[in-house]
Amino acid sequence: MNNLSESFNSTILLARDKPIITMMEWIRCYLMSRFSHLRERFVAYSGVVFPKPNKRLDRKVEKSGNWIVVLTRDVVL
Repeated sequence: MNNLSESFNSTILLARDKPIITMMEWIRCYLMSRFSHLRERFVAYSGVVFPKPNKRLDRKVEKSGNWIVVLTRDVVL
């Protein structure tokens, strides 16, 4: 959560010295353009899983290759 607020604060540095209405309008325009850009990237992507989660999944699959299956007996009480 802290990284998100730090990133946001560094982004709005240009608008922080403006009057409140102008600053809010700048932030609104920034967010709208960011969401629009992300939506365009999402629509253009044809894969099933996005690249970053896919990399994490690939690392987990690679690590799971060393797992050993241990069978246990079912105990009926």
